Amino acid sequence: MEKQLNNLNEEQNELIRGVFKNNDYLLQLIRALFYGLETTDEEKMLIKTTFSDKRLRDIFWRKFCPEIRRDTPVGQIEDVWLGAESMVFGQTESTIYQAIQYKSLSIEMTIKALGLLENPYGETIYIKYTPNYDDKFGVSLLARNQFIKHIDFQLFSIKIIAQSEPENQKKIAERKKINSAR
Repeated sequence: MEKQLNNLNEEQNELIRGVFKNNDYLLQLIRALFYGLETTDEEKMLIKTTFSDKRLRDIFWRKFCPEIRRDTPVGQIEDVWLGAESMVFGQTESTIYQAIQYKSLSIEMTIKALGLLENPYGETIYIKYTPNYDDKFGVSLLARNQFIKHIDFQLFSIKIIAQSEPENQKKIAERKKINSAR
């Protein structure tokens, strides 16, 4: 999953600022829910209420599980599988298997975690790791670690956006004018 801090428009950024500015507690709570850590009924209801706004859920899906969209500006395509080719090109059969399997499992975990925004009582992901000696390629460990890093990075990017200053209308108009002249 590509590491990009801000792939959102100014309206989406403003929504992020409104919900998460100076609200590290909520970001930590989401992370706890995603990682299967203990959360109270009250905390789950806070998440459910917060994400009753479909626009906010859509932003999280876009950040955590990006896909190719028709309206994406040229040069800014995102997709969860982009970048995986560097893990498999010219590699051994076992390395290709390992890369595709752990990436696939990590994506499944992310999709399951995002479902918890609407239903915090849904199926939980547990990040505790117990070695499975039948998993000779370490796929479950790689997926777990990828999932943990991805969730933390995307929540950090939301925190950065929440703390950012909004673009003023003059700057937006100037940027659009420059971009349209190209």
